[in-house]
Amino acid sequence: MFYVIISSFILIMAYVMANIVSPLTNFGFIKTSGSNVVEFLQGQLTCDVSKLEEDGILQYAYCNEKGRMSASGYVIKDGKDYLLMTPKLLLANTMQKLKQYAIFSNIIVTEEDMLMALGYVGKTKAIKLPKKTNKIEQITSKVKAACLDKEHNIYAVIANKKDMSETQEKLTAAKDALLYLDLGYWEAANIKAGIVHVYPNTLERLTPHMVNYHNSNAVSFEKGCYLGQEIVARTQHKGRLKRKLYSGVIEDSNIKIGDEIVMANKETVGIIVANSCVEENKTSVLAVISDHAASSSVYVSNMLIEDISISCSELALA
Repeated sequence: MFYVIISSFILIMAYVMANIVSPLTNFGFIKTSGSNVVEFLQGQLTCDVSKLEEDGILQYAYCNEKGRMSASGYVIKDGKDYLLMTPKLLLANTMQKLKQYAIFSNIIVTEEDMLMALGYVGKTKAIKLPKKTNKIEQITSKVKAACLDKEHNIYAVIANKKDMSETQEKLTAAKDALLYLDLGYWEAANIKAGIVHVYPNTLERLTPHMVNYHNSNAVSFEKGCYLGQEIVARTQHKGRLKRKLYSGVIEDSNIKIGDEIVMANKETVGIIVANSCVEENKTSVLAVISDHAASSSVYVSNMLIEDISISCSELALA
């Protein structure tokens, strides 16, 4: 037992002191192309694709007609085409939905399965990283680095699989870098930054406002119509958000995305939307919780959520 505690402590301290490199095996890529691709994506995604330049990246939500999120991720301009970096578990579902509308605009939607992303958390001199959130730096002619959150030093390096090895070696060769094939530490950094994506167990259960997309350029309130736009705009201008994003810790390593949150009287008051387990029997989470319950004791699988606080992304942009 003592050995396990010491080992866990060493791993945690290494994480705190190190830069983290993790292949983002949980993300895939969709390419959209066609002469009207900008107009097409403007009518599908919540962000303003028309303002995206070659050196930029935007977070997006893809909603249904009721303003519920059916997909999320990042959109990147790639010449005349646009790439959607989206959770792999919903990639097929997202492609199917895009194709339903693409046929009316002569848009081609394909999976780019030779592309990959490498997650990087920290600072480094090994490669040139972007200096601002939502910016892209061209590392080589075939490799680019995107800044997803500058405050928390979260980056995604994107390239074809065959072109990534040299950049990955540069990043992992640095004395202060650690390579993790497990995504736990990557997810921990995203939780700290308040970054949420949609997965099968949260499919169409969240709105952009619940996960703070409205506080960034993931949602544009100036562009024209898109799927779910009427509901999203109404929430922004006339509605009162009754559920918000909170962070917390649970003394259990079996907490899953989509797990329901209840009060002592068994009233369901929320849902787990992000999780990371890098310590034994402890899971860090992001959760969407009803306002009236956030100051009370709430539970997941009979385990108390401790240290509940409003997500930092809400605090930073409120």
